[in-house]
Amino acid sequence: MKTKSFKRIIAVFMALFMLMGMIAVGNPAQVKADTIYQASSMEFGKMYTGYISKGDYKFYKISLPKSGYIYWEVADIAVTGTDYSYIEVYREGDVVNPIEKYELTYNSNLGYKVNSGNWKTWVFAGNYYIKISADCATSKSYTIRTLYKSSDESFTESYDSNYTYISEAPSIKENTFYKGAIVWQDLADIYKFKISKKSTLKFLLQDLESEYWTAGFVYNYMNVSILNGKGEELKSYRIDADKCSYSPYSFVCEDMDPGTYYFKIEGSVDHTYAFYQGNSRRVLYKFKYSPVVGVSYKTFVQKKGWQKEVADGAFSGTSGQALRLEAFRVKLINPPYEGSVMYNAYVQKIGWQGWKSNGQTAGTTNKGYRMEAIKVKLSKTMATKYDVYYRVYSQKFGWSGWAKNGNAAGSAGYGYRLEGMQVKLVTKNGTAPGSAKNAYRQKK
Repeated sequence: MKTKSFKRIIAVFMALFMLMGMIAVGNPAQVKADTIYQASSMEFGKMYTGYISKGDYKFYKISLPKSGYIYWEVADIAVTGTDYSYIEVYREGDVVNPIEKYELTYNSNLGYKVNSGNWKTWVFAGNYYIKISADCATSKSYTIRTLYKSSDESFTESYDSNYTYISEAPSIKENTFYKGAIVWQDLADIYKFKISKKSTLKFLLQDLESEYWTAGFVYNYMNVSILNGKGEELKSYRIDADKCSYSPYSFVCEDMDPGTYYFKIEGSVDHTYAFYQGNSRRVLYKFKYSPVVGVSYKTFVQKKGWQKEVADGAFSGTSGQALRLEAFRVKLINPPYEGSVMYNAYVQKIGWQGWKSNGQTAGTTNKGYRMEAIKVKLSKTMATKYDVYYRVYSQKFGWSGWAKNGNAAGSAGYGYRLEGMQVKLVTKNGTAPGSAKNAYRQKK
């Protein structure tokens, strides 16, 4: 008897347990999601359908691997002139303040219901919740789906770490393009780089995709700054949007000493205006920095000796002093390809001396012999990627035309001294720095 009673008790408990499970779980298609903690996971691109009534809420959860656009597509909520429905977006960690809110209402001007919407918003990587609510007299059906377009940023940004401070700055390398984004929640991106030797650097910045408001508040320009290792501004550039929208905008920082630096990009934006117009206002950009490729050179001048090294078209020698050049040296700066620079000097009593390269001395020193002409050329792959131009300042003739790639500049047979020179590296088949007329004169 006791055994039968015990079995009846066990059976009753099992029935109650199963009933409670059915109440809690129910049909999987009917699971409640009326609190943020009951949010259903949402897959990008998949359509979801549900019902909403006044005072009711539905929540969905999405996860973004990188910053980017979320496209919201919602339909079939507001169906009468007095109905309102709302879509709100919250980020995980702040379920009180929405980062975006949309309202769907009846369109009285067009005379029919606005029961569909298509919006987009910009968010960082992380988890987010979509809240659907309505102010309507009866229960209404709805459909919603979310699409996602990644920013393809080189470094993943989140609300907690978005590279706004130098302590968060990721390290970058030369000759490599990096992508990033500026939005109203993240008005600055900072990157860290190092220089191992004194260098002149060229920076390229391009606006890949941006949105501008005609009112002129949002992203009309970007500010770019170079900071030292302490975060102090060394140089700053304002770049208007139209200067970098279709092709990279470039600027050069000269004579940068070895050390640690930071590259900072800021967007021009009015916080309040941007927020109430929707936080999708943003700029996608890409940038890189590279040591400037060029040539450096120096001349040996009568009575003065070796002059200071100059580069890329700068003048070396003297002017108006009637002092002869006796020798010169040339070197490549940051050559990106295999090859060297080679050069030759036409010297008084000697003639063409023979090819020198990479900082060797062409000409003579302390012998009192003047140089009358020069030749400069590149070798190997450098010769296929670049042209080298040069011109000289000669006694009585003045400036010669620009010679290039091993042709002579100056004169022969006149006995006229060289007094100065310029050398310049140009991308292959690029624009010449000037006319080639009378680059070389030879007395017959």
